[in-house]
Amino acid sequence: MDEDSDTLAQFIELWLAKHGRWDSPKFFLGESYGGTRAALLARALAGGANFQGYDRGISLNGVISLSNNLGMPGAGNNGVGTTKYLAFQLPSYAATAWYHNTIDRKGRSLEAFYAEVTQFAGSDYLAALEQDKDNNVSPEERARIIAKLVEFTGVPAESWQKQLTMTGPEFAKLALATRGFDVSPYDARFTMPHDARAVDQSADDPLLARSFNLFAMGYRKLEGVLGIALDRPHPTVRLRDLATHWNYIHNKPVMGEPLSGSSADELAVVMRRNDRMYLMVATGYYDLLMTPALADYAASVARIPAERLVIKRYASGHVPYFDSTAFADDVRAFIKLAASNVGAQ
Repeated sequence: MDEDSDTLAQFIELWLAKHGRWDSPKFFLGESYGGTRAALLARALAGGANFQGYDRGISLNGVISLSNNLGMPGAGNNGVGTTKYLAFQLPSYAATAWYHNTIDRKGRSLEAFYAEVTQFAGSDYLAALEQDKDNNVSPEERARIIAKLVEFTGVPAESWQKQLTMTGPEFAKLALATRGFDVSPYDARFTMPHDARAVDQSADDPLLARSFNLFAMGYRKLEGVLGIALDRPHPTVRLRDLATHWNYIHNKPVMGEPLSGSSADELAVVMRRNDRMYLMVATGYYDLLMTPALADYAASVARIPAERLVIKRYASGHVPYFDSTAFADDVRAFIKLAASNVGAQ
């Protein structure tokens, strides 16, 4: 993680020098793990004695974190602790049930239903999970919580009996099990018939199996549009040579003991030092891996300045620009906002 952000920072510094763009507004957009990269890169560009030991003095006007829950790096699950991580998965499970109509919507819009479940997740549900770690949940309270989980997700009570939580991939197998389908953890709107032999995390995913060939074709068509030519293969995912060597280690803590050890903390540190930097957090309701509720929680715990924080949620999954221009429009508006409110950085 640190080597990656340092490499990118070196490239950006050299590019700015080569092209004389030091006084231009600067923005970085990172998608999925790129949202974590954006947090670490913002610090690497600014530099500091305690962060990679190098002061580059390069400030960003804005960071756009797309489909990232602002959790990793840090201790615990995604930097906020396992219990909170699992609690704030629930609203996206409920959104999935709302979309596929496996629960009683009671006339509630997606936004209203999501807000209701989020409130429950951060109060009664989180409290029950904390107590359940020590087996301190009474049978009556446990039954009440399970009844709410069934009401919100449509997943039968027996699936919640052993423990009151489940991961995104686990829920993806259960959400439409009675109909014989799996949903994609990346975008729960997409489904495939369930097959126990389907175990490849990308090729058998209901979203990725349909999209990787489109990405590959799109890259090649862009060559003509941009007037470039790639003389070697450009795979959409290169797990073989990269992911197996990635260490996921972040060695530089945030100002002593971090609040939660999250990417949100990293961004909060940079925004404290650069009081003209803005942050946009964009997430999809149907993303079961990088959930909006967790991103909202991480941002609030890290105390990211509310006046410079733009939060956008979309009725989509991990890739909000698949079926809507709303994200692109919001990015343009964010860049105009951040660039117009500051001088050249």
